[in-house]
Amino acid sequence: STQSTWGLFLQRFSLSEKMRVFKDVFCGDEMVTDAFPMTIVDDVIIEAYGRTIQIRDDCGIAANVDDEAAEGATASTADEARTEINIVHSCRLVEQAFDRASFMAWLRSFMRRVKTSLDERNPTRAATFQANMQAFVTGKLLPKFNDFRFFSGESFDVEASIAMLWYRDEPGGAPQTPVFWFVRDALKEEKY
Repeated sequence: STQSTWGLFLQRFSLSEKMRVFKDVFCGDEMVTDAFPMTIVDDVIIEAYGRTIQIRDDCGIAANVDDEAAEGATASTADEARTEINIVHSCRLVEQAFDRASFMAWLRSFMRRVKTSLDERNPTRAATFQANMQAFVTGKLLPKFNDFRFFSGESFDVEASIAMLWYRDEPGGAPQTPVFWFVRDALKEEKY
């Protein structure tokens, strides 16, 4: 019912709560927010769950075919939409191309950069990050490498955080769930 849905919405987003935005510590790009369901994996990865959405470039305003016919507008212009993943769209993530060799080079450099940052910001966390991240990379990330698509933040800074997207199969023939992995220690949380 509408009332119970509205009640759940209010419970989730009460006026006293603030939205949490996770930004890259190196370039400041917004990578993900708590508006999307998420969990922590192996104490080093934020795993966020997206969904596929339809985006219309007309911002929901239908083309005025009668007035714009001379300019080439047609009724189908208003109905054209593109499919995106809500996290990519909302956080303005930009797809990047990596082959295995270039990804491994990025990952080695990035892990050193995150560890150096942690040594300065939170030295007690640095050793945990290094051990858990190495186990995560060899046990979970590399075995899925061929399933990934990669995204940087809107600044295109490929030396900063890269979001790793893969699709989880759902039971019963339901659509696959887009799953994003973000390196937790490379993000800072801000509340709005």
